Amino acid sequence: MYLADADDAVVADGYDPGVGKKPPGASWLHDDDAFAARIKQVREARELTQEAFAAELGVHQVTVARWETGTRVPRGLVRRFLELWLAEKAPKKGGHR
Repeated sequence: MYLADADDAVVADGYDPGVGKKPPGASWLHDDDAFAARIKQVREARELTQEAFAAELGVHQVTVARWETGTRVPRGLVRRFLELWLAEKAPKKGGHR
């Protein structure tokens, strides 16, 4: 199973992306446009192609392209995983990872 297969999953705490309601304490569910920009920013800062970035995550290159353009937006646990992963992989100021 690819990570992207769970894009539309409903979070166990009741968040349904189709309804658009965020449960209390769901501060990690950020603006979709900002999230798309963050994915691209981290990938480019690490000097990776979409294909190489996708390989690290175990998804297709097309999935990364869709995330970066906002055509597809990861939801639920996939979104949370990506936010944590992006925070870990983002180059630190004054140096590279």
